[in-house]
Amino acid sequence: MLDFVSKLTKNSHKINEDDRNKLRKIKFNEFQILEIIEVAAFFNMTNRIASGTNMAPNAEYYF
Repeated sequence: MLDFVSKLTKNSHKINEDDRNKLRKIKFNEFQILEIIEVAAFFNMTNRIASGTNMAPNAEYYF
């Protein structure tokens, strides 16, 4: 899963069915694969907004 997320983050245009099939092979279903993509995309988006605007996150944002 982490290899998939890393590729999605660094080279999203290179994600293909083979990448999703690797997740299926280790028993992730379609809904779980979508969740993996959504969580990675959300964190990528928020980190880019924060970095681009030099925004300091709220203390509650971190554990």
